[in-house]
Amino acid sequence: MKSVREEGSTKLVELDQSNFIASGGQAEVYGIGSKVYKIYTDSKFLTPKLKIQELSVLTEPYIIRPESLVLDSNGKEVGYTAKRVPKDAFQLVQLYTKTFKNDHKYDLNAGLKTVDFIRKGYNFIHSKGILVIDGNENNFLVSKDFQTVYFLDVDSYKTKSFPPIAVMPSIQDYAATGKNNRYDATENTDWYSFAIVSFNLLTNIHPFKGKYQPFEGSNIPKDSRLFERMKQNISVLNPVVTYPKAQVLDFNLIPKSYMDWYTAVFEKGLRCAPPDSFTATARPVQTIKKAVSSVKFAITDLLKINPDTMVFYSSDFLITADAIYDSSFKRLSDNSGYTSALFSPRERKVLLIKRDGLGIKIHDTKRKEDVSISCDEFQVLENAIYIKRDDKYLQVVLMDTVNGMKFGERLLTNVPPLSTHSFQTVVVSNIFKTNYFAIVDGSNSHNLRIKQLDNYKVVNAFYQNHVLILVGTKAGVYDKIIVKFSSDFQTTDVRIESDIDNISINASVLKNGVVAHINDDILEVFSNRIDKPQVNSFKDKLISDTHLTLYTDGYRMLALIDGGEFVQLKIQ
Repeated sequence: MKSVREEGSTKLVELDQSNFIASGGQAEVYGIGSKVYKIYTDSKFLTPKLKIQELSVLTEPYIIRPESLVLDSNGKEVGYTAKRVPKDAFQLVQLYTKTFKNDHKYDLNAGLKTVDFIRKGYNFIHSKGILVIDGNENNFLVSKDFQTVYFLDVDSYKTKSFPPIAVMPSIQDYAATGKNNRYDATENTDWYSFAIVSFNLLTNIHPFKGKYQPFEGSNIPKDSRLFERMKQNISVLNPVVTYPKAQVLDFNLIPKSYMDWYTAVFEKGLRCAPPDSFTATARPVQTIKKAVSSVKFAITDLLKINPDTMVFYSSDFLITADAIYDSSFKRLSDNSGYTSALFSPRERKVLLIKRDGLGIKIHDTKRKEDVSISCDEFQVLENAIYIKRDDKYLQVVLMDTVNGMKFGERLLTNVPPLSTHSFQTVVVSNIFKTNYFAIVDGSNSHNLRIKQLDNYKVVNAFYQNHVLILVGTKAGVYDKIIVKFSSDFQTTDVRIESDIDNISINASVLKNGVVAHINDDILEVFSNRIDKPQVNSFKDKLISDTHLTLYTDGYRMLALIDGGEFVQLKIQ
């Protein structure tokens, strides 16, 4: 626990795990009321008072600049305060996956509006004679309604009296990097970084990821190839570069003015601001329906839907934005905004769930009654509802009574309230760079620490039947980690794939322990058992050339294909 006060005030505030938000680099961030306290763990990185004054010209409310110095109980400077961002805001990097975009109905036009918001923010910052420098994807938050982008780590900006502090290597302009790694930052180096981040947001891939065949098998280390291609202007727009098309947006959908700019920046080495004439409208492209075929897989059609409207799937229900279907894909009803479904425990009534204000609304379709439950986040797993509320992770206990549905709560574990985040099937808490994973397995729950995963910032996570797959970042490099648990969760097997191209997770685990996992353009099939390490890999045009999302009903490998076919897959 730390006792601190703002400069000019005698009132001490206590900073501890209950108000801890995040840590990274050389600082920890805490939230109290409408303010955050950024406390440096290394005094040499403290933000000088003069720099706070020079940054004060950044008056736009979405720029989270330092406001006042923070002192410890002995009067020693330890950090600063800033305005607090709404706690339900998304990290920009979360928007880098097809799954997130589908789940939140965040389409290309929404992405273009986000890009334009950031562009205008850069123009405003530049107009004040200040440079962003390290505008990487971890330094932005996006409001839940996607209307506002918050600029973070403003203390690292370059001002009149203070040079750049650091820049993430994956967005650094190496054309402006001289001897002794001196970074000659300008507005154009900012725009280069903006080009990388915005392209990644729109397409789901970093412009210099993928595989460039002349580098494969060369003496250039894998972890250096991205930077070497950045220096040589060899991007994914180069026809000789291959990349996993299943998770990447068709580049032809991006407005021509921006695609021309991206091509000039990434392929020709041009450095300039993006076009001012940009309008947030995707290019209309005629879709040519391709026949779905495969050599390695037998495909059985189950249902035809609009793939962009998929909302929820479990072994009992499939929900689109338009309709609700049962396990046999019979249409039960139209859908009016519900995002999950389950059966009541005794009468097997269909219960529909959706976000509602500060919690969720549960609709009893038989009695036509609604019940609201307050929560920060929720999940529906294995016909049960789980919620995070403040510092508690809870199961909602459903009870059928003669007077209708009644709801109780069962505490699963306590969690830090501000540094805990729910993914679709797992809850991740970070406490001072240590990650804990709250996992539900049948009627049991586990709160697990896996030491190999400490110091990662988790940006995506998936759990099913003793298999945890997550994507974490350290120093701007994204790794995919696959963890297999023993039946009692006391033993783990950890496999780490370093420096991945795409942060999406596309997997399903059957009840018999068979894991299907799409890794770039390969389908991996392996067992969830620790004593069975073999991984079988399958290459097929169905995987490499098709937007395909994996599901399971527990017994079958299922998939939604981009043409709208919900199918069963069997390996031939």
